[in-house]
Amino acid sequence: MSIVVSLQGSGVRSLADAMAAIGEGKARKAYSRAINRTGATAIVQTGRALAQQTGLPVRVPRKALANPIKATPASLEFFKRVRGGDIALKYFKARETRRGVSAAPMNRRRIFAHHFIKGGLFPNRVALGMNGNVFEPDTATSVWGRPFTIAQSGVILPEQLVQGRSKAAFEQATQGLAPRVEHEIRVITRGVVT
Repeated sequence: MSIVVSLQGSGVRSLADAMAAIGEGKARKAYSRAINRTGATAIVQTGRALAQQTGLPVRVPRKALANPIKATPASLEFFKRVRGGDIALKYFKARETRRGVSAAPMNRRRIFAHHFIKGGLFPNRVALGMNGNVFEPDTATSVWGRPFTIAQSGVILPEQLVQGRSKAAFEQATQGLAPRVEHEIRVITRGVVT
């Protein structure tokens, strides 16, 4: 999945008008600045919405959305590919209880029976030194001779990006492109062209 901010429809006509008024070089520079600013805003707002939507801490979607390819006067396209697979259950405020592990993927807290974070008998459980990972029984495969694997949540960021709050946040952020272009043209021409 990708986040792309580029010119389409009436934006292309506006670029042609701006080129005629201030010259191609200045118009492309103004548009690339506006696209980059709008893209950066879209990434921040989408990341926050994605965190609220999935129940993840904000730093996890922020890391998945980092380092976009910015627009240049030649390309006029802001691009970010979002990667990520099934996120580990430990990122969803996981804590161990007597009945299993309590975690909140998609902001819905539930108990994952037979899962564990610590070792030993209750009430004297001790940390295993495995970065707080949640483990689940796995009879099909064996890791290091033990039939346990790291538990996954079923939440996949690229899928979540194109639905719900995150999609709405992206669409709302990209609506600010036209006013941003006007602002950048005013800045480049020092207020002569508005």
